[in-house]
Amino acid sequence: MKFKILNCEIINRRKIFRCCLQVLMMVIGCEFVSYGQTRELDSLKTNIKSIPADSNKVISLNILSWKLMSIWKLDSAFLAANEAFDLANKLKFKKGMATAYSNRGNVFLIKNNYPEALKNHIHALELRIEIGDEVGISSSYNNIGNTYYNEGNFPLAIKNHFAALSSCEKRGDKQNIAKSNVNIGNIFFGEKNLSDALKHYKDALKIMEEIGNMQGIGSTRNNIGLVYFQQGKYSDALVNHRAALKIRSEIGDQQGIASSRINIGIIYNEKKNYQEALENFKFALRISEDIGDNKGVADASNNIGNIFVQRHKGQEGLRWLEKSMSLNKEMGNADGILESYNSLSQADSAIAASSEVSAKTRAAYWKSSIENYRMYIVFRDSLSNADNTKKSVQQQMQYEFDKKEVVSKAEQEKKDAISKSEARKQTIILYFVSCFGVLVLGLAVIIFRSLRINQKKNKIIQFQKEAVEHQKTVVELKQKEILDSITYARRIQQSLLPREEYLFKQIRRLREGDRT
Repeated sequence: MKFKILNCEIINRRKIFRCCLQVLMMVIGCEFVSYGQTRELDSLKTNIKSIPADSNKVISLNILSWKLMSIWKLDSAFLAANEAFDLANKLKFKKGMATAYSNRGNVFLIKNNYPEALKNHIHALELRIEIGDEVGISSSYNNIGNTYYNEGNFPLAIKNHFAALSSCEKRGDKQNIAKSNVNIGNIFFGEKNLSDALKHYKDALKIMEEIGNMQGIGSTRNNIGLVYFQQGKYSDALVNHRAALKIRSEIGDQQGIASSRINIGIIYNEKKNYQEALENFKFALRISEDIGDNKGVADASNNIGNIFVQRHKGQEGLRWLEKSMSLNKEMGNADGILESYNSLSQADSAIAASSEVSAKTRAAYWKSSIENYRMYIVFRDSLSNADNTKKSVQQQMQYEFDKKEVVSKAEQEKKDAISKSEARKQTIILYFVSCFGVLVLGLAVIIFRSLRINQKKNKIIQFQKEAVEHQKTVVELKQKEILDSITYARRIQQSLLPREEYLFKQIRRLREGDRT
């Protein structure tokens, strides 16, 4: 008897449609929107009507698309993404176009239309590479990896997830490093490489706890619990699922609570504690019904039905399994229908082999069991053929993508070579400028020193000149003093001695006296 493990089981990808959306949430880094947030959606729709046709409206439409997608209103989400794309294309707003492509790709992914999902995610990646949106590039690599992951193409999935991880590590983007580790862990889990899956989950958990991402912690704890469950370590699995349940309850993640309850129920079922298992399945059922999650109701009903069949209450189990089948057909969920046919076949067989029915009715149950098993085989083969067709298209698209990637890589290498050449030129120019600067600085120092020396010499010359002038002044003063003294003495002499005329008269008088 198979039980549906929710959130990231990938042992049989035909039994994990529920997981696709939750893994998708982890891949593209958006928070899960509660189903009870219809008021927020109505408010957002009203606001969008009043926003002018600009880039803000594109952003709002893309947000609306994501929120609608997260509550399984896929057609409305696709229409909002288309409206965002058309407006972004008109405005040449490439970032908005890329986000719209991404949202459309996610809608196709949830619907299991992998070729269309891949095509849209590749378009988103091309635009993000063109505009250099590093965060968007890593997101697109994650989305492409997630598409391959759900398609069962694990080599290409892990290639893209490692590309996303490398991009995140270069930017030091811890949030997305953690999410990339979760995605890589999911791939290893799908390949039954449980030790490597556990390593990447624990690496992610460490970062989630460091940055305080409570929803991420809850989801990663859940994934670690699934690894331990597959290893047969039920006690460790239960510890982690309970830790996930506690966190999801604290943050009000109703979808996560239902998922954890189902996983806890499965552990109790393995431990033959059917009562605890049933209580947890019914708890998950009530939450799914409250939030309007028909897919969750179908999954929980399937598990409840299987429990009753195991406990030899085939008729009661059959009612739950028929409810699950009815919901799966109503939603057009091929994976769920496949699982329901398998469970119904086993339930019919169990009832036919029991004492619950009469011999006459037993034949009808055996016939019903065979018919349900036949339909199970038909659906399985149909899905397998559809997978082969999708893979053929996917391989062609991958070829085109690889060609574009090679061209992009060549262009990038060319740009890198030009950048290196420019950098080398800049280095040479900087070297010469630096040398010239050093020379100018040296010359300036020499000139400055020469000026300082000349200033000192001029000061000395000026001082000497001033000294000479002073000496000259002193000499001139001395000479003046001497001349003044001589003049003064001469005047005294002249004032004391008789004048020359007087002397001549006296001499003549004396001479005349001698003659007489």
